[in-house]
Amino acid sequence: MSYHKTPLKYGTVTVDEFIPTDLTDVTVLQIAEYQSDFTDFKAKFNEVLANPIGSKPFDDLVKGLYKEGKKITLLIDDNTRPNIHTRILLPLVTERLLSLGVRKEDIQILIASGSHTPPTPDKIRARILNDELLADWNDNLLIHNCDDGNRHLGNSTRGTPILIDERVLDSSLVIPLSDSEYHYFAGQAGTVKLFCPGVAGRETIRVNHPRMFDLELGFNRGCSLGNCDGNPVIEDMIEIATIVKADLPMFCIDTIIHHGEMVYMQAGDLIECHKAAAAPLKKLRVVDVDEPGDIVFVSVGELALNLYQAGKGVHAAWNAVRHDQKGWIVLLAP
Repeated sequence: MSYHKTPLKYGTVTVDEFIPTDLTDVTVLQIAEYQSDFTDFKAKFNEVLANPIGSKPFDDLVKGLYKEGKKITLLIDDNTRPNIHTRILLPLVTERLLSLGVRKEDIQILIASGSHTPPTPDKIRARILNDELLADWNDNLLIHNCDDGNRHLGNSTRGTPILIDERVLDSSLVIPLSDSEYHYFAGQAGTVKLFCPGVAGRETIRVNHPRMFDLELGFNRGCSLGNCDGNPVIEDMIEIATIVKADLPMFCIDTIIHHGEMVYMQAGDLIECHKAAAAPLKKLRVVDVDEPGDIVFVSVGELALNLYQAGKGVHAAWNAVRHDQKGWIVLLAP
């Protein structure tokens, strides 16, 4: 018997040739090839820092804001993200800060873990940084605690209490290192999500995240992959980030990772970076489907850290499967 070529990742293993060729109506959904407009990370890094959107150039901000003894805080993702961008950007940013006269002891690197379980040293080494970065910066590394050390800044217009890590709020400058991506209920991850939920208190997250639900519909129609307009979750997050940055200097460095490669980099104002990532993300993440499938196989690769993270693959597949209670989704998540 012969089989279709349908390679899917099951963790680190590739599963292929399991659909017989006598089933003729088989489609492999693939994103169109995308060519990055840069190959030199450092050159692109220098370009976006010198020509940011909605912000002064990076060097000017640092020189104007930094005072010895006042921390500059870099926000990085936790172990639930791939962190390819973190391992590329972190050495570039720290090198730049040191060259501008910032003392090493005044640089703190905060893992924006939201309400996730704090990563262990082994997970930090394996999934966030690497041996070299840990050797250089382990003494400067902090982990957000959503239950302690957060300062109340009031409420959003939707009534969400705004509690943010006081180590962030006491910084002279905050530099989020972002990896923009589609998110199944916030619409778009990265940028603003490094603040809420990234460095927010548990009560902030507890009130914000249930906005994805609707008492009549179950799941709010506005809360879907890639949608930020009319999405009560991300709109609340954006407002929270806007309130925070009103009194806190920030400079966001945002990226997009595609098939393990960095293909996009932008920098500047946090909200402007969030908006700017929408168009390239759509090109990289949306595939048109002629008609819903009877069976949709979906893989989450190596990111099936738990049932919650693996379930994100189901949300993606739901957009491609028939909705008459006769469709099937097969999730590959070890």
